[in-house]
Amino acid sequence: MAKALWFLFGFLFALVLGALMVVVPMAGIRASIAPPSAQPQPVAAPADSAPPDSAPADPADTTPARAEGLRWVRQGTIEPPLGACSQLVIDHAWQIRYGPCDEGARLAYMTEAELAWYQAYLLTLAPFEYAGAGVDPSRATVKLSFAGQGDRQATPQEQAHLSAWAEQVYMRVMGQEQQASLLAQARLDLLAWEQVRVGAIQVLEIVPVRWPDACLGLRQEATDCARVATQGYHIVLAVEGRAFEYRADVYGQVRPVRGYPSHLVVPPLTP
Repeated sequence: MAKALWFLFGFLFALVLGALMVVVPMAGIRASIAPPSAQPQPVAAPADSAPPDSAPADPADTTPARAEGLRWVRQGTIEPPLGACSQLVIDHAWQIRYGPCDEGARLAYMTEAELAWYQAYLLTLAPFEYAGAGVDPSRATVKLSFAGQGDRQATPQEQAHLSAWAEQVYMRVMGQEQQASLLAQARLDLLAWEQVRVGAIQVLEIVPVRWPDACLGLRQEATDCARVATQGYHIVLAVEGRAFEYRADVYGQVRPVRGYPSHLVVPPLTP
């Protein structure tokens, strides 16, 4: 009898244990494949976070995105390209904005040599304001504002030197603009004279010179020219191997040499 009871209890225990081994794993499997009750919510970024390598904006900062590094203004009377009022501005993107004060600013860029020179001063000198004479002291005054990033105070000589440098940059960019305009006039004249397409005209030479008179050295027997040295350019264009000479001044006058007898064509002045 005792053996029968022990056998019955053992049988029941084995049956319960087997059921547990089946039911528990199935519950875990069902839980792992059941759909979630709700979609996960995105986590908000901290309020004070910022993109890498960026600084939070300062509400009180009203500095323009391209603030001026240098502003040069010259007032006086002198022959072009310097007029009654000329200005040149260099921003922190190394761009040049220049032109007469009463006209819209043109855009240009510094040469590598100019940029290297300017950066050396920018990183060395502290900001300063300068007022003084231009290259021609009797006829012009200049004002210069320089937003240097250095800590050394500029000497009066350095301030005057930087002002003269700004004037040289202005003369370069205005001179290039002026040459382009004079070349365009000479091209148009040659197009009409030769009846050729624009691509057939080549520029052989455009060099600055001083003409001996207001007629650019192209005199007419019945015309009296003011005998005053005149700044200008000697231009040579070519079409199919044939050269055509033009003379121009800094005031915008362009004249072809063709048709003038050789004894009425006066060469430019020596430097």
